[in-house]
Amino acid sequence: MHLLSDLSVSPYRMFFPIGIVGLLYALTRMILPFSGEGVYWHREAMIGLFLLPVAVGFLFTAGPKFFASFLPHAVELVGGFALFLSMFVFSLLDLRLPFHIAKITLLLLLLNFLAIRFIKRRSGNPVFSSFVFLGPLAGLLGSIAALISLFSSQSIFYEWSRSLYFHGMFWILFFGVGVKFFPMITLTTRGLRDLTPYEKFVSSSHALWTAIAVILLGSFIIEGAGFVKTAMWVRALALFFMAKEGWLLFIKSPRKGVFTFFLKAGLWTTLLAHFVFPFFPEQRVHLYHLVFTGGFMMGTLLVMGRVSLAHERLPLDTEVKSKVAAAAFFLIYMATWVRATAHLVPTYLPHLQYAAAMAALGVVLLAGLYFWLYKKEHGNG
Repeated sequence: MHLLSDLSVSPYRMFFPIGIVGLLYALTRMILPFSGEGVYWHREAMIGLFLLPVAVGFLFTAGPKFFASFLPHAVELVGGFALFLSMFVFSLLDLRLPFHIAKITLLLLLLNFLAIRFIKRRSGNPVFSSFVFLGPLAGLLGSIAALISLFSSQSIFYEWSRSLYFHGMFWILFFGVGVKFFPMITLTTRGLRDLTPYEKFVSSSHALWTAIAVILLGSFIIEGAGFVKTAMWVRALALFFMAKEGWLLFIKSPRKGVFTFFLKAGLWTTLLAHFVFPFFPEQRVHLYHLVFTGGFMMGTLLVMGRVSLAHERLPLDTEVKSKVAAAAFFLIYMATWVRATAHLVPTYLPHLQYAAAMAALGVVLLAGLYFWLYKKEHGNG
């Protein structure tokens, strides 16, 4: 009970390690000899066993603060852990139906957790809260479509599972929450001057950011329905607005260093890629990795690092000048381009393995760095 009490204050301590193990497992499935089964579980594990446990850990930790509400209950923590463990087992045994059922149950658990804290909140309601709900909702709808696709010959259910779960869930959640957290990591502000009425509106309007979140969700729905180019242009324009007015990407950051450099590199790559996608929609399975790896994967690892450094009282100058972190993120960023351009070279399959191996090495370096820092600062305590 003491352990669960500690974890209720810092749930990321349980779920972040699950995400790292899941990420290494997902990358390993691509390093091993190529097979259809390997590709299937690589894709499922990258979302369900890496990004999803990190999102659960982040939202279980920060959600009660967002909404000035109560901490996770033991049943929510144990339930989340048990569901992720079962998903690992089902993946190893190639049991697709139970995996999808566990995934749906987990997303229902997460949405229920957020809804209860929102309904019973004392005061909090951040402007990005719509992204917090619509991201997992997109994932739930996509997971249900994936379950239906196991029994239906209609291709639209598979397309919706791909656009809503594999793409939409974290496109909405990660980039939406980034409206708050990306400027915090880079210490970017609009300056010390008084804000204009427009800037005040953009900074505080729930209706505006809810509309952006709904537009993003709608773009993934219509992409799954076959309107791919239209969806891509809508997303490109929406992301441009988010980058300019939410992430403050066009404002020079006063903070220099490893985390700022690679976060901005990933975000600029993501933004510019959105204006390339509509010209090559038939290559999206490859080009989307500019977002998957350079955006989701690298950005998530950066946010995980920031949370871990701050909450575990580790040296904060790590995010500014750590050569190990710089080497790790360089490997991951290079893996982004190796994977996104693999279809352009005759050695396609080896390039998939090169990209996965480079990313895995970067993840191992980061995990080793944080483990070493923790042991150095806290010893065996």
